[in-house]
Amino acid sequence: MRDRLEQEFPAESFRFYSEDLWHLTLLFLGDQDEEDLASIVSAMEEFGKMQPAFGGKLSRIDYGPDAKEKKMIWLFGGDDLAKKGEVARDNLQDLLIERGVRFNPENKRFIPHMSLARRSKFFTDNKKLPEINETIEEELSVDKIELISSVLTKDGPEYEVLGSVDLS
Repeated sequence: MRDRLEQEFPAESFRFYSEDLWHLTLLFLGDQDEEDLASIVSAMEEFGKMQPAFGGKLSRIDYGPDAKEKKMIWLFGGDDLAKKGEVARDNLQDLLIERGVRFNPENKRFIPHMSLARRSKFFTDNKKLPEINETIEEELSVDKIELISSVLTKDGPEYEVLGSVDLS
């Protein structure tokens, strides 16, 4: 899928991520202090004991987060994944808040997606970009959560797993 998509885009327009970097973000915590990591992992462990594995359909590939700006290419989840993901996100947020972890809780609708590519900041002509809005039907299973440190470099994102918990 990645290789086929990449061939449709003008050279240097998007940086396509390798498939091992694709992930579903349940909750974005932002920058965290080192001393808060134990509280976050503790909340994740409790969450893992109460949250069953869940899944749903991946439904389409399109530009994200806004189709007009075309900053990213996303693989979107369907309504079933959105509903299950939103319940899981809200439950995890509650546990983090109970432990005093500082972050901006999300109260909006959960939009499940995986980032497949990011537009180059040097490419500005959206008119040269192809339409995507491709429908797909693939199943995604979520059976663990990870606390990931993410740093965006000139060569793309770099991730480090700081904690991992299996879902019940």
